[in-house]
Amino acid sequence: MEKKFFGLPQDPTKGLALLHQSANVDHPLALYFLAVLYLAGEGVDKDEKRSREYVHRAANLGNLAAQIQMGLQLIKADPAESYKWYFIFSHCGKLGAKGNKKAYWDKWRLVWLENDESRKLFIPEGKKLIAAWEEKHGKLCLEP
Repeated sequence: MEKKFFGLPQDPTKGLALLHQSANVDHPLALYFLAVLYLAGEGVDKDEKRSREYVHRAANLGNLAAQIQMGLQLIKADPAESYKWYFIFSHCGKLGAKGNKKAYWDKWRLVWLENDESRKLFIPEGKKLIAAWEEKHGKLCLEP
């Protein structure tokens, strides 16, 4: 039996092609969806490297879920880079979370520090990475 979505037949091949077309013009949500598909190997060959590349592109283009994912992926391997992504996610008006950013930041700051208080030591290095990011992408839109 053919699955239907809003009364229309599903076509995974066409859907995947449309996601790739959208990703080729830097659509952040398409990039993130492709990252998820490549990570899981759903409809495509599993490719963690490609998944990370898509997540990184989506995060740089402002996709909230991708920014969170970047922070989580890097939390142990590169805490300073992880901090940079949490900062961008939580503070940047053009890229970050909508609504109550302080609540999001407080939640993710707790996750970031949860298992290792020594990560606080990486905050100064993270701030240097933020400065480098701003130099390349423009000033972050910080809210008071």
